[in-house]
Amino acid sequence: MKLTKVLLVFVLLLTLSIFPMTTELRGGPGVNLMENRNPSLNPTVQFSLKSTSFQKDKIALLVGINDYQGEQNDLRYCVNDVLDLKQALIQKYGFSEGDIILLTDGNATYANIISSLDWLKENSNQGSTVVFYFSGHGSRSSSDRDGDGEKIDECIVASDFGFLWDGVLAAKFKEINASRIWLGFDSCYSGGMVDADQDLGLKGVGKLNTMACKANQLSGESSSVENGFFTYL
Repeated sequence: MKLTKVLLVFVLLLTLSIFPMTTELRGGPGVNLMENRNPSLNPTVQFSLKSTSFQKDKIALLVGINDYQGEQNDLRYCVNDVLDLKQALIQKYGFSEGDIILLTDGNATYANIISSLDWLKENSNQGSTVVFYFSGHGSRSSSDRDGDGEKIDECIVASDFGFLWDGVLAAKFKEINASRIWLGFDSCYSGGMVDADQDLGLKGVGKLNTMACKANQLSGESSSVENGFFTYL
């Protein structure tokens, strides 16, 4: 019993030495508020996307947000997360830089994320490999915000505080006709994004949904690694 306690203390001290207590949580504004609303169903697109006449073999949308409107909700290392991931996709997995959309800070609005998801759909086919990764604030509601029948909904938060609810995202992912899809979420309450698996049939060989925490948990980032914990690991 004493040995077990010693080992637990050792693991705790080791963890603190690697990840000192400079952690910020990625839980967004309006958590559990009835006032959470979907933005306009017809948002104005602010991000210019290049349309192509052919479909791509490997394509990605990476969204990282440090700078939210105002100052009190700002994060520090979400942009690092997606920049690191972009380099990994190019250097290790054969993605072309021109086939990766990178939305950060002011460009990562609700409208631009929706438009970019449509771009993924239009530029991929059954043989494509598609990556979507989000690093930023997550939030949750106290009621069914997207009409999917769930009592509580989770979302990712755009830089303009647009809430992209799990059901809305799941419907967008369903439109992507690719045999290989990786969805990644480094945000609080990201376990709620399991809708993409359960409701819309993304389970199967080559289809993967990874989340930093459970639907009722928080994710964090640290200055010791200058990333979110989930992305770093």
